[in-house]
Amino acid sequence: MNSIKQRLKNRFNLSVIEINPDIAWNQGQIGFACVGEDEMTVKHMIDQIGRFIEDDGRYEIIQFNIQIY
Repeated sequence: MNSIKQRLKNRFNLSVIEINPDIAWNQGQIGFACVGEDEMTVKHMIDQIGRFIEDDGRYEIIQFNIQIY
């Protein structure tokens, strides 16, 4: 999990945190925060982040929750 967190930080300049690190050895949850000029920019970045994670091949996104403020 540390590998993907660091790669997300480096690639997208995000704040990333592992949520519930004790759930199971083969599962994990991460949360991230990003800032953009407008909602469309943030949504585009979130789409890129999702593709980046899935393209890695070691991870599968089961659920993706988005909150934009």
